[in-house]
Amino acid sequence: YYAVRGSNFLIEYDNTQNDANHIHAVWRGLDNDWGDDLIAAHVAADHQSAGAHADGAGPVAPRRLR
Repeated sequence: YYAVRGSNFLIEYDNTQNDANHIHAVWRGLDNDWGDDLIAAHVAADHQSAGAHADGAGPVAPRRLR
């Protein structure tokens, strides 16, 4: 594992899983990384109370999952 950190970025490299047969690498821009709560926005838009459309248009028909 190693990490390189600058004033506005972070790069991480990891090669430890499954006997080190592949790598994981992550680049993050620290200036704009923590701004929006995307999970909260998704839940508010797409997971309203049971039986209602996200746009408030009325009941949702049941769907069969395959």
